Amino acid sequence: RSVLCVPLTNQAKLIGVLYFENNLAPRVFAPARIAVLKLLASQAAVSLENARLYHDLDEREREARLIVNTIPGLIASLTRAGEVDVVNDQLVEYCGQGLEAMRQWGTNGTVHVDDLPHVVEIFTRGITSGEPYDLDARIRRYDGIYRWFQIRGLPLRDMGGQIVRWYTLLVDIDDRKRAETELSA
Repeated sequence: RSVLCVPLTNQAKLIGVLYFENNLAPRVFAPARIAVLKLLASQAAVSLENARLYHDLDEREREARLIVNTIPGLIASLTRAGEVDVVNDQLVEYCGQGLEAMRQWGTNGTVHVDDLPHVVEIFTRGITSGEPYDLDARIRRYDGIYRWFQIRGLPLRDMGGQIVRWYTLLVDIDDRKRAETELSA
């Protein structure tokens, strides 16, 4: 006896439709009630669109995490200020420590104490200048053994040229370093 369809729109985009039906009485959808339903419909459309955007963001983050974990190497992602934000599973397994411990790399023995001043100097220079960094340092394995790694960091920039984040790749070069030492002896 009474039917009302209210479109759910957000920024002139149709998100869905609310369908109301009342079989008990005619003309139950008076103008004042319709106005309230339209207001509720606009809020519902915004909420649905936000939920979709959050779902898409979660999906992109999941995909990015899968990509980082499938790269056959030790990978870290840093904030624009150089703070460790994400590490891949291979780096966690190699070092035997989680993300929180990795964030303390400069003070927890992850980097060999003899290499730390050089690493901090090169790393800090790269982060402050925005220039890529490339250095060699010994990194502690889960069993306490240090191995040589080439550590390269590249900034990701937005369309305006501002650094959004840094990506760091650690490549095991221990065998090469040992061979160089043997050849020079």
